Amino acid sequence: MAGESDLRVWEVNGFNLSAWGISTTPSAPPRVHYDENVCPSSCATNNLGVSLWHAMAPLSMGVCVWFVASLPTMLLQSRRKTLGVRSCLWQLLLFWLNVILAYILFSRQRVWGYVWAIHSAVHTLTAWAPSRRVLLMPLSHRWLMVAGVAAICAFAWQVGPQVGLISWRSGWQSQCGLSAHLMAVLGVDVLGWVLGPIASVVSGVDKISI
Repeated sequence: MAGESDLRVWEVNGFNLSAWGISTTPSAPPRVHYDENVCPSSCATNNLGVSLWHAMAPLSMGVCVWFVASLPTMLLQSRRKTLGVRSCLWQLLLFWLNVILAYILFSRQRVWGYVWAIHSAVHTLTAWAPSRRVLLMPLSHRWLMVAGVAAICAFAWQVGPQVGLISWRSGWQSQCGLSAHLMAVLGVDVLGWVLGPIASVVSGVDKISI
């Protein structure tokens, strides 16, 4: 009897004894999976609630904020208007590039495209912080960036589909949302790092005399 109890203990601990030619009694207790009722949302399910409009809306909102913030620099005269216009055009180029990337990701997994659009739009606005002498009305520019980020976050919270890190109903992490947000955060940062030297040349930051 002691030998049979030992065999059962080995089987419960995760060893398949039948593979070794060792049989156990049918009354051996089965392994209990405490997480068998936990089913995190899959991307296939989340994709059903994501449309192309959801993926394009955050970047469109960012472009609208960019347009309002760029108007003073584009229309009014200043000593550094050339550098200001170059800085504005570089941000517009970033928005255009992120629209393309979001659409490519959307064609593969709709959730990926939507999450990329959210993170890239916010990053493009927050990273637009040139010198005071480059853009006109710098104080209003900063407030517009804050308002744009708040509007995008409000859109994701109230209007956009639910692609969260945690599925609150089951109390377990949503693997699709976790992977999508991780990919977007790392991808946006890597893209900004790669394009950093190009941004300095195009926007003329290296020509500003401190």
